Amino acid sequence: MLVKGSLLIKISGVVLLAWFLEIILFVIWGSNVKDSWSHSLQFIFLSVFIAGGVLFYIYIIIKPMKRLLYASKAAASGDLSQRIPIFSGNELGEVGISFNGMAQQLETTMDVLNKKSTELENQKVFLDSIIDNLPFNIYVIDRDLTVIAWNKKREDGPFGINRNFAIGKKLWHILDMNLFKASSPKGRAEMEKEFAEVFNSGKIIEREEVSTSFGGKSFFKIIKVPLMIKEDGAQYVLTAIEDITIRRQLEIQLMAKNRLAAIGELAAGVAHEINNPMASMAVCVESLLRSTAQASFKRDEDSAKFNKYLKIIEREIYRCKDITTGLLNFSRDKTFVIRDVTVKDTLFETIKLLQLQEKYRSFKISTDIKDNLPSVSADEGQLRQVFLAIMINAFEAMASESGALDISATDGMDGNTRVVRIAFKDNGCGIPKENLSKIFTTFFTTKGNMRTGLGLSICYGIVTQHGGRIEVESKVGSGSIFTVILPHNGMQNKPLNQ
Repeated sequence: MLVKGSLLIKISGVVLLAWFLEIILFVIWGSNVKDSWSHSLQFIFLSVFIAGGVLFYIYIIIKPMKRLLYASKAAASGDLSQRIPIFSGNELGEVGISFNGMAQQLETTMDVLNKKSTELENQKVFLDSIIDNLPFNIYVIDRDLTVIAWNKKREDGPFGINRNFAIGKKLWHILDMNLFKASSPKGRAEMEKEFAEVFNSGKIIEREEVSTSFGGKSFFKIIKVPLMIKEDGAQYVLTAIEDITIRRQLEIQLMAKNRLAAIGELAAGVAHEINNPMASMAVCVESLLRSTAQASFKRDEDSAKFNKYLKIIEREIYRCKDITTGLLNFSRDKTFVIRDVTVKDTLFETIKLLQLQEKYRSFKISTDIKDNLPSVSADEGQLRQVFLAIMINAFEAMASESGALDISATDGMDGNTRVVRIAFKDNGCGIPKENLSKIFTTFFTTKGNMRTGLGLSICYGIVTQHGGRIEVESKVGSGSIFTVILPHNGMQNKPLNQ
C-alpha cells in the first residue's frame, strides 16, 4: 500500500507539472503568436503529448506493481508457482527477477521439506508400529520424569494404562495408581535411585522382579536403556518390561529334570561304592558267625579279633551312611529356603559326593579357600547343584590321567557390593571362542546326544536368581576358569523368587 500510494503521489506530481508547463507555454506563445488557430493546435498537440507521456508512465509503473502485488499475495497464501513476466531491465524488472528467483527457491525448498516431512511421518508410523507390536511393555521418560512415549502393549492386561492418559504426565502420578502399585513392588526411593543411575551414567540396568498379585506368581524382566546420551548424561530412559513367567516355570521344571538325570548318574556310582563296604562287612560277619559257632571266644586273641571285626563293620556302615546321605541331600526336592550358607562347607560336601564315584577319583582336586570367608544368602541345595554341575563339566573336559581341578574362594568388592568369588580352574580342552557366548544357552551342548545341554544353563539361571553372575575364561588346549560371583547378602531373609 505504501508503494502504491507513493506512486500515485509521483504520478499526480507529474500531471500537475505537465499542466503547469502547458500554462506557461500558453502564456508565452499567446503573447507571441497572433494566429489563435495555430495557437490552439499547438496547445492541443502539447496536451496530447503530455497526456500520452503520463499514461505511458502509468502503464510501465502501475501494471508491473499490480502483478508483483498479486504474486506476493499468492506466495503468502502458499502458492509458490506464480511468476512475474519481465518486459524491461529497469528497477521494476530487477525486482521481478529477484521475486521469481525467490519464489523458485522457496518452491524447491518446500518440495524438499514436504518430501522429508512425509518420509519422517512414514518412519514414525513404522517405528510406532514396531514398538506397539513388540511383546514388551515399553515407556519412555525424560529427565523431568515426564512420560513421553507409551506403547500399546502397556495398555493391555490388568495393569494396563491408556496411552492418552499416560503421555505428558509425571511418572509418579501413574505409579501412584493402585493397579500399577500391585505390578511394581519396588519403592519410590529405590526407583528414583535406579533412574538417576541410568540418566547420569548412561549404562543399561537389567533386573528381574516378581509379582504375587491375584493369588499367582508372575516373573518380569525389566531393562532400563539410556537414550540420546550427551555430556550431561542421557536425555531419555526407555523402560522395557517382559513377562517371563512361562520361561521361568519351564526353567524350574528343567532344573528338576536335570537333578533327576544327575541323580540317576550318581546312583549308578553309589551302588558300586556301597558294594565294597557291604562286601567287607559280609566277610567280617561270616568270620564272626564261624567263631560263634565254634565257641572260640574264650581266648584273648579271639576277643581282639571280634573287636577288630566290629570296628570294621562300624566303619563301613558309616561309610554307607555318608554315601546315601550325600545322595539324599542332593536329590531331596524340598522347598527353596534362603539362609546364610557357608561356601566352604558346601564346596567340601560337593567334592566328597563326587569322590564317592570311582570315575572321578583319578582327578586331582586342590582347594584354596580363604579363612573367615563370609557366608552368602542362598538356597544351599541349589548352590550345591551349581558347584556339582560345574565340577562335572570340568571333569568331562579333562583326561583322567592328568586332570587337575583347582578350586579357590575369596571375598572382595564388586562395585559397591561385597561378594564371594568361587573359581573352578581346569586344565581341560578349553572352549572355542565362537562357543563362549552360547555355553549358558538352554540345550546347547558339544557332547552330542550324550548330554541335554541343561547343566550350565540351569547354573546360570540359579546364580542369576541369587543376584550373582558367572564369568568364563577359556583357551583351547589350556583349559577354562568358571567363576561364580555371589553377593554376600543379596538374598538375605528372602525366599527364592520372592
